[in-house]
Amino acid sequence: MKLIIAWSAVAATIVAARPNNWAVPCFEGECAYDLHPSTGSSGHIKIAGSPHAITDITPAAGWVVLDCDPNRLDQEIRLVCNSHDMEEAGCAHFFEGGGPVDKYARLPESCSTHPFVRVASAMVHEDQSIPHHKHDQIERRDGAFPQVYAVRIDDQFHEIDDSKFGDVTFAVAGVAEPGVDMSFDMPHDIHTKEGADRFVEAAKQLMEERSAAAALSKREDIDTKKVEPFNYVAEIPFTTVTKSCKHGSATASAMVGISLKAKVDGHLKLGMSAVGDAAKKQLTSFAEHFFDFSITIEQDLRGKIELSGAITLGDFKIITPTGVPSLSLDLKFIKVGTMFELLGHMTGHIDVGVEIDTHVVYGIEKATFDFPATGSIKPMWKDGSYTLKINPGSDKVATLKVGIIPKLLFGIQVFGIKPDVYLSFGAYTEGSIKPKKAIELKSGEKFDIKKVEICGEVKGLLDANIGAELALFSIWKGNTVKNIWKKEFDFWKSASCPKAKREFLALDAPLASNVTMPNALVSRSVHNTDNIKINIPSLSTNWACETSTNSPTLGSIAESVKVVAKALGL
Repeated sequence: MKLIIAWSAVAATIVAARPNNWAVPCFEGECAYDLHPSTGSSGHIKIAGSPHAITDITPAAGWVVLDCDPNRLDQEIRLVCNSHDMEEAGCAHFFEGGGPVDKYARLPESCSTHPFVRVASAMVHEDQSIPHHKHDQIERRDGAFPQVYAVRIDDQFHEIDDSKFGDVTFAVAGVAEPGVDMSFDMPHDIHTKEGADRFVEAAKQLMEERSAAAALSKREDIDTKKVEPFNYVAEIPFTTVTKSCKHGSATASAMVGISLKAKVDGHLKLGMSAVGDAAKKQLTSFAEHFFDFSITIEQDLRGKIELSGAITLGDFKIITPTGVPSLSLDLKFIKVGTMFELLGHMTGHIDVGVEIDTHVVYGIEKATFDFPATGSIKPMWKDGSYTLKINPGSDKVATLKVGIIPKLLFGIQVFGIKPDVYLSFGAYTEGSIKPKKAIELKSGEKFDIKKVEICGEVKGLLDANIGAELALFSIWKGNTVKNIWKKEFDFWKSASCPKAKREFLALDAPLASNVTMPNALVSRSVHNTDNIKINIPSLSTNWACETSTNSPTLGSIAESVKVVAKALGL
């Protein structure tokens, strides 16, 4: 009950806030900044500390900036007070409490790339000239202007000696969507772990409510309130590798082939909230919030293997990581950028010829979840079919598993640390069977098990995970993975399979990386496609027969696996 009351109080405080007011100077130990609509995002950034820890060098505080590069963080700027009476103008606050060095300072919006900077040094400038176009902003006394100061600014907050002015806490909340009012007031206990966690939790509700309100508003000054979808289509034509190897008088051949068509349509609203201390390089609380998230994934995947042995291509890249500009969010102290990639999957343990064709359509609708704290989501299964073809072979159980895994990668940057949060959606179809003669199974058709003695099954698996490989302070540990959903189901299953044969279905394989397969068709409906790379393995180079093995078939297969693995960068 106490937790609910506390959370409600924080939420009410946030709702009562107003956007940053550039006409009011930051003299009371608190300062704010709102992202400009031109960024395509909405966000509110606030810092809080003692009155002497935070100062202001904007016109509201009496200052006129003479020289400042809007594209640089670390630079020297020239400042002049708009009046000889610095106390009355407000400029004196800059020097109060022990001097300006090591203070946080708010900048004018056209100066630097960060609204808040560290004052590294301040002194009277050698150059006392004032540009003519600034003359009418500055009061003269006996024809003379006030002194011009040289102020060195940067974002090296960790070099601040916080024993001079005390701690400064920052809080941010934003969404990758324009036209949403994300302003909030700082709770009085924001500097504590409990207060920071409550703020981050309350900010999630703020994002959803304010986003919905923006969508219903009638304002015409925002270009769009609809977040761009991400749409990808990729196609790999049927690609095979075949090799004949002689061993004595015997000749054996092996073949591995794969083709794929994949279509991904998604819509996601991305939000982020955080609390920390830049001087200490400390992140106290953080959450990445995914809401109004819908995605539909459609795949047609064909895999074919004719060999004796195991093939473990595992996960291989089809679309290399490609930026999704509409899902980036820069809240200055912390940033997140989004990339999309598409993986294919193929593993098998074969002693005959196996071919599987699958068609799967699945996804989620209007889901909401967070990282690192997240719950389960129910997947949406729309359609599915398969064809499994098996040639007669030995007594071993033949298996083949194929699938695609769309992934969203959310790259976070904070205090020099760059962990990636990934969101993956896997759809797999796996067939296993031991036939006495050639057979073909198709979804939707009846199969008379009395006519053919077989042991086999065809199953589907939907598996979605969210996680991160690198740790983020104490927020989450390295190699954190949380399952969002996992659903396994049978397309078809024979009742005559001995359970001992199930061992051949454990086909987890290592991740393939740095794959380059350059010649294929790809299209995207939203973003420029020039930088998207579709990968097709070159499976016919560097081929050699293995002659030392006792089995010519296994020898050729050993080499085929090596060639495929090398082509895919394993």
